[in-house]
Amino acid sequence: MKNILRIAPLAAIAIGIVVAVAGEARSQDWGYGPVVVFDQRDGRGTASSFNVGEFRNNRGEFGSLRNDSASSVSVPAGYRVRFCENEGRNGQGDGRCEDVTEGNNNLRYANSSSYIRVFGPTGSGGWGGGWNGGGQPGVTVFEDPNGRGRSQSFSIGRYLNAGGQLGSVRNDKASSVIVTRGFRVRLCENEGNGGGSGRCEDYTEGTHNLQYDDSASFIEVQRAGRGWGNGGSWGNGGGVGGGGQGGGNVPVKVFSERGQNGAFQGFEEGAFRNNQGEFGSLRNDDASSVWVGRGYRVRLCENEGDGNGSGKCEEYGPGSYDLSYNNKASFIRVWRSR
Repeated sequence: MKNILRIAPLAAIAIGIVVAVAGEARSQDWGYGPVVVFDQRDGRGTASSFNVGEFRNNRGEFGSLRNDSASSVSVPAGYRVRFCENEGRNGQGDGRCEDVTEGNNNLRYANSSSYIRVFGPTGSGGWGGGWNGGGQPGVTVFEDPNGRGRSQSFSIGRYLNAGGQLGSVRNDKASSVIVTRGFRVRLCENEGNGGGSGRCEDYTEGTHNLQYDDSASFIEVQRAGRGWGNGGSWGNGGGVGGGGQGGGNVPVKVFSERGQNGAFQGFEEGAFRNNQGEFGSLRNDDASSVWVGRGYRVRLCENEGDGNGSGKCEEYGPGSYDLSYNNKASFIRVWRSR
């Protein structure tokens, strides 16, 4: 905080007015808040983050997000967001509106919002960051292996080094993580456009040393089993294979190249359809190889069918495989084997 010298009573009053106005403006800023809004489904595309307050497109308060482009949103614990298709005459929003609470959500009325309002925890006054408060901490990240060294706890939400949101953990210093029951965490080496990019790894309950230690600039915490409004999972997005064992403890990883190489996406239990935008960073008809963890099976089909897959299909148990039907998958199902 800058120190302000006392020059004269009138000057001090003038400065106080300016500071008060500036403080009010900052409370409305995009780019520094806990809520992240994306212009594509599943937390992809261009993103803007918002603090507690009201934001109207006709006042240029959407940041890099264009009018009528909001499609998905990440909301940390304790926050709520309202989206409306019109700003309304009194600035309260009107037309079709929807309220979204904690979690990662695809909007029901996508590509229609001109008004956004963020509600924070009682007494929050704005961006609490989710670390050291703002919700139940579910994940603790450490700078040294085996849960040692400087640490920071995080509740549900997304945290970018570029936004100064990693707390005590320094950029590119994370080496281990403890995940409590009911939570999961994703760490990526780049912030991307607010959704993480580069090499990523995912972890659920337990204590883990990171595979890509000293590289994380992005951290996302979710409740276990919660995906982007469809019961699916974010997994590993856009990383490099490296033998199919990398990227954390998701049970199945599907790769764009043979031999468990190239870009890959991790999947938890569930059914995933390309026509529902549930393939994450994996493109349609791009799957070439797969790694399946112990205790799981995966089925890949060339068509979505009625939601159970159709056309040419293939199933695999634990291990690493090149697909028989290369570059054809539009449906993936993961389940526990008995």
